[in-house]
Amino acid sequence: MKRALVAVAITVVLIPGAAAGSAAHAPKSAAAKAAFGRFLHELYGSRVRGYWSCPAADRDGNRIACRGEVVAGGRRHQVAGMAGREATGIWFSDVWAHTWSRHWSRYSARVLRRGGPVVTGVASVNSPAFDWGFLAGCAGELHVGHTRSCDALDGEFGGWLPMYEFACAHPTRNSITCHNRLGDAIRYRPHG
Repeated sequence: MKRALVAVAITVVLIPGAAAGSAAHAPKSAAAKAAFGRFLHELYGSRVRGYWSCPAADRDGNRIACRGEVVAGGRRHQVAGMAGREATGIWFSDVWAHTWSRHWSRYSARVLRRGGPVVTGVASVNSPAFDWGFLAGCAGELHVGHTRSCDALDGEFGGWLPMYEFACAHPTRNSITCHNRLGDAIRYRPHG
């Protein structure tokens, strides 16, 4: 599976406007989300589409965490950063990005070793951007014929549900499928 991890070499990016108030407090969620959207459009071009959010519950002192998954130029980009504010605008620090082209991987056990509990079996995924082992640990608890919601992130993700909440189904003994609202998905065979 060919993939690229892109380290966005940006320490601080200032997005003008939308920064009312003092720099001692984190920006409001809506203002940070709007600024993050402008930042993503500056980074990837005007044709960016996808999902991004800066949930109010994800504050860290005077900053708020922002994260999104967007499509631009036929490639997918998962981007995260911390938004802060000052009198002249909202700035972003600790920015990172993961970039890939969506396609299904071969079935293997290797994809399940990333994150979470040790699970048996093999899986095929259409994105390298998640801790598939963590998700498979939840999905593997399903009974045949049932469905459930599973998370692909160990921790809080309330404002990022479209990215990290997966709908899982276990239609047959050796087949579990999970997908999020953005189309990221896993096909898991717990018995290899």
